Amino acid sequence: MFQNPGYYKTDIRAIARTAGIAIGSFYNYFPDKLHLYLAVYRQEHEKIAERFLLLIRQGIPENPDPRALVLNLLQFQASAHNHSKTFYLESDLLGIAEPEVAQLKNELDSRLLDRLYPVLKPLVRPDISLELGLPILYDLIESTIHSLGEESEDRKGQIITELAAILNSYLFR
Repeated sequence: MFQNPGYYKTDIRAIARTAGIAIGSFYNYFPDKLHLYLAVYRQEHEKIAERFLLLIRQGIPENPDPRALVLNLLQFQASAHNHSKTFYLESDLLGIAEPEVAQLKNELDSRLLDRLYPVLKPLVRPDISLELGLPILYDLIESTIHSLGEESEDRKGQIITELAAILNSYLFR
């Protein structure tokens, strides 16, 4: 519902109609549109985080190739954002306008990084402080993925490959 036409153009009447409920019934579940959005955002983020972590676990056999793993993760992230492009771009904007969205995004991102840390820690160079670097790397990945916008698929692939090379040179010897 929020994907198209977006958060601000979606009203409770349309939400209730799509859900097949009376407008008054909507308020039995959510106090307002923002709280519904927060529930949808949480569900979407968790679904993608689970797929992301599953991809990591599947990509780490006994002799992992962390460089290939980084590229696969970046491609997954780009694909996930491309699939729900409007939703994620609007979520970033809502995070500026609505403190509750920013707080939820930070909470969910922190939870993802906490789950990602023990998986990546054995793979990175010993001189890297993954505890400090992982949030920075995550922000770099997110901002790069978001900046891909309307680039051609070839150009997106080149940018993702270049970002993978940068991350690999930082994380691994």
